[in-house]
Amino acid sequence: MFILNHEDSAPLYVQLYTQIRDRVLTGELPAGTRLPSVRHLADELGVSRNTVDTAYLELIAEGFLLTRPRSGFFVAPVERHQAFRAGMPTTPAAAGAGPRRHPTTSDALGGSGTAGILGTPDVTGAAHDRMHNRTHGGAHDRMHGAAAPSPYRFDFHPARLDPASFPLPLWRAYTLECLREAPRELSEYNHPQGDPELRRAIGDYLQRSRGVVCTPDRVIVCAGLQHSLEIVADIMMHASPNAGAGAVAGAVAGANPARPLVVGVENPGYPLPRAVFRNRGIPVVPVPVGPEGMDVDALAQSRCTLAYVTPSHQFPLGHVMPVRNRLRLIQWANAGGNVIIEDDYDSELRYAGTPVPCMQGLHPGDAGRQAGPDNPAGPAGPAGSDKPNGQDSPDGLDGAVVYTGTFSKILSPALRMSYMVLPPALLQVYRQRHRHHHAMVPLLEQRVLARFMARGHWDRHVRRMRTVYRQRHDAMLRAIDTHFGGRATVIGQGAGLHVVVRLHGTDADERELALRAGRAGIRLLPFSETRLTDNPEAFRGGPPASPPASAPHGYGNTSNDGPLLLLGFGGMPPDELEQGVAQLHRACFPRAR
Repeated sequence: MFILNHEDSAPLYVQLYTQIRDRVLTGELPAGTRLPSVRHLADELGVSRNTVDTAYLELIAEGFLLTRPRSGFFVAPVERHQAFRAGMPTTPAAAGAGPRRHPTTSDALGGSGTAGILGTPDVTGAAHDRMHNRTHGGAHDRMHGAAAPSPYRFDFHPARLDPASFPLPLWRAYTLECLREAPRELSEYNHPQGDPELRRAIGDYLQRSRGVVCTPDRVIVCAGLQHSLEIVADIMMHASPNAGAGAVAGAVAGANPARPLVVGVENPGYPLPRAVFRNRGIPVVPVPVGPEGMDVDALAQSRCTLAYVTPSHQFPLGHVMPVRNRLRLIQWANAGGNVIIEDDYDSELRYAGTPVPCMQGLHPGDAGRQAGPDNPAGPAGPAGSDKPNGQDSPDGLDGAVVYTGTFSKILSPALRMSYMVLPPALLQVYRQRHRHHHAMVPLLEQRVLARFMARGHWDRHVRRMRTVYRQRHDAMLRAIDTHFGGRATVIGQGAGLHVVVRLHGTDADERELALRAGRAGIRLLPFSETRLTDNPEAFRGGPPASPPASAPHGYGNTSNDGPLLLLGFGGMPPDELEQGVAQLHRACFPRAR
């Protein structure tokens, strides 16, 4: 019925989409025609089911096909695609095309006056630019870039993503599907904690992939990390024993004059958390960061009652907090009635070793498995259980940890969707404080993401993006080793979308290097933006316990003998990364040509 050319430059799903679309438009597939099932057509063509599924979903999104419950896929009535027909010849003969040829990329992307696979004549032009602007725009601070077109040839900003990675066909298809199925619900306010369907999908994913102890009832859908932190700040400022929040929240409550709320943040670290808490008048204390993450001893000696940490991939240094330190941090929280905000930053983007379990899901049984950062903890309990391994959580360890995550790195920051899992005590305070609030994330976007996750696309997309970014990560390390050699030391690697590099043999500071780079057409975020103070000694150096076998020259030497560069690699393909690093070396060492 359909012929796919594996040697064509067009993806297989694009070829299938184009052939079905053309046959609908020319009348070869009249309205009401039933198409083969995804499984049957995939077997017939010798392709994966995902190829057929993606083509069908885009055809549904553009109105060429309809789905009927338990019946299959059918060609839509003519009026649904009349607008497309206007620019097409009625038959292949009328077009003077002769024998039917295999589709090409230009056909699929909008040749001959028809709409392309993304619904625009040129996906590499205006539509691509719009998606890029949506993904990277916004009048945010320097940590998140600018909305205006970049004047730089090479952009090493750590927040940059692959602009072509967003799964637009699937997103459009599920958007239309949700609009058809639940129009009434879209005219009503949704649950303050978020759509139950999405909370179930998030809870299932977190238990399965990160060992988080949670039920959907404890998941809150938020409009980005900033919104999550603002909610936590509000809860902690108003929690008290009288509010029924329990001993943990009551002990750290801002309403308790004996123990005022003080937040410990990683230094260097992500600027957003300290800004959120400071804007609410909450004192913020910098806590040094070492090769094993936040210095727990320094935290214990401080007056902090709340700690914000990124244990899976510390921003910006990239260190992974080993299980033993995570358990020590939990002990600090339990012993003093304190609370931890665990930002599971970059946990999906780990390129080497075994992922470390989230801190929120740890319990005393894991204490014997804390020899190194790659030792996994025991599995979480069954879905719907709040107890690790099906047992009672001694002393309610997960009650000391607020777990947060986001969809920004894998999907898009433009969606403004994040989530957090609250411990039971703080969940009570949240419900008292926010019972009259409405969800900040549009219900339609929540429903679309829920479908995307529940039908397996999220897991596949994570694997795909991990492969894309691993290639860019490796290209970055090769380029640094090639062009900088002994003049540079890579401090953090193996995860995330950036690396940190210490330069040797230059008298320029970090801001001066950023200015030099800018004059050379290179965008850098000065490392000093991540420090709570201007003191270069604000973090503790020292190499990690065991450098990766693939580490380039000088890896792990974090002695404070030179400025640091924060180099993001997510927004550039490998060839551009190589060119950009070469240009950066010339800017940093102008006399070494």
